[in-house]
Amino acid sequence: MLPWGMLGAILGTIGVLAGMLTENFLWVSLVMSLVLISIRRMRFPSSLPLLIGGTIFFGIAVGIWRTEIVPMDIPPPPEGRVVIEGTIVDEPDVRENYTGLTLEIENTNDGDVGALVGARVLLHAPRYPEYAYGDRIKASGKLEVPQDFSTDEDGRTFPYRMYLKKDGILFAMKYPALERTGEGGGNRLVAALYALKHRFISILARLIPEPEGSLLSGLLLGGKQALGSELLNDFRVAGIVHIVVLSGYNMTLVARWIVALAKPLGYYGSAITGVVGITLFTIMVGAGATAVRAAIMASIALLAKISGRKNLAGRTLLLAAFVMVMHQPLIVLYDPSFQLSFLATLGIIYGVPYLEKHTKLLASIPALREIVLSTIATQSFVLPFLLYQTGMFSLYALFANLLAVPLVPIAMFFGFWTGVIGAMVPLLGFVLAIPTDILLVAIITVARVASSLPYASIMLPRFSLAIVIVCYAALAILLFREERRPPPLRPREAPREN
Repeated sequence: MLPWGMLGAILGTIGVLAGMLTENFLWVSLVMSLVLISIRRMRFPSSLPLLIGGTIFFGIAVGIWRTEIVPMDIPPPPEGRVVIEGTIVDEPDVRENYTGLTLEIENTNDGDVGALVGARVLLHAPRYPEYAYGDRIKASGKLEVPQDFSTDEDGRTFPYRMYLKKDGILFAMKYPALERTGEGGGNRLVAALYALKHRFISILARLIPEPEGSLLSGLLLGGKQALGSELLNDFRVAGIVHIVVLSGYNMTLVARWIVALAKPLGYYGSAITGVVGITLFTIMVGAGATAVRAAIMASIALLAKISGRKNLAGRTLLLAAFVMVMHQPLIVLYDPSFQLSFLATLGIIYGVPYLEKHTKLLASIPALREIVLSTIATQSFVLPFLLYQTGMFSLYALFANLLAVPLVPIAMFFGFWTGVIGAMVPLLGFVLAIPTDILLVAIITVARVASSLPYASIMLPRFSLAIVIVCYAALAILLFREERRPPPLRPREAPREN
């Protein structure tokens, strides 16, 4: 019954954030749970639905309680310029025209800001001078509450304020006067890992030209160097923007390499090694929120693939979602990374086996078949929600994915060894950089060509969330019927004729 309770908690969280449930419904849910479970004890002929219902209502109550204790209101910032001092607590987000610095307020000379000590501020700083994780900064400027913004002409709005608030960021300060007052703050292990990553990225930058170098750092280490708005838009229009950043797919590739190397350890040994490898890799790339979510989803997808137990993997995915939502309820509605990773992992767990059973596409090429079916499954599960969010339908997305995605693991493999060997023997690094650059150019070419074709993307008008729910309900019914369908009789089990 535990999965039903976790599902109820997530539904309760969504209900509160969407404004459909209030604190009063918490008590209603508890009473309903108690009533249904009590009725079940009367030994009705079919008591299982009562137990499931009672468990779901109890989970809804838990979700409401957890979400209600999260402060939703952001206090108004003080007027005029203020001076704040704190530590950079996240990796600088280097963009095309500015650098985003997440500063945790530790001290201020303004009494009105004193109550905000411990809150985080997003600083829009110039590209230079460069700052690093752990630097102590004094910033002087005007604090502003981040504003939601429209993403298209049909009124779709991105909840930017709540998106930042899930990470503790309450305010923004655009182009303040900055003064570095110290270095070496923050967690030493995280600082060392960031330094190692930046050292590796700098080696790649010497060996691989731009924009291929930025793409490779994104594939391997989640590097935040700007690809440039034009090229990034090409990836978005082509429907392959998900490969530009560190994602569950990239994490899964890393885990599969580790599992392949650990095959002599047996089934359990290789599975455990894969999960441990993902964990260490996540720490190496800085253990940011996006990387952690991708690592959890990739671990679940990996275990599902190794064990072949879809039900167990599905419950584990639900457990992971429950833990993450209970830790930070806001992610369930305001974190596209969490939402899309969850849906993509569902596609791998349930969609890929369905396609493997019902199509013989590329049956003679198992490695390519796996990539193609995984791409189709994940795209099918992500597309309805993505269209609801953005309205952008990439007409050639499937074909672009089929061309670009198979190149990603090869480019990652060559790119990794280019950096490692380039650090030790630069001349050999330049040699390995040649095939690496060719692969990266091919991926970028796919994005540019697909985005330049006629009607490459179509903006759909805004539609109701009910349509999205119907789409996923249809997917669920299709897969449920497949699960309930009895396996075909083997020849030796065929019934005898009278």
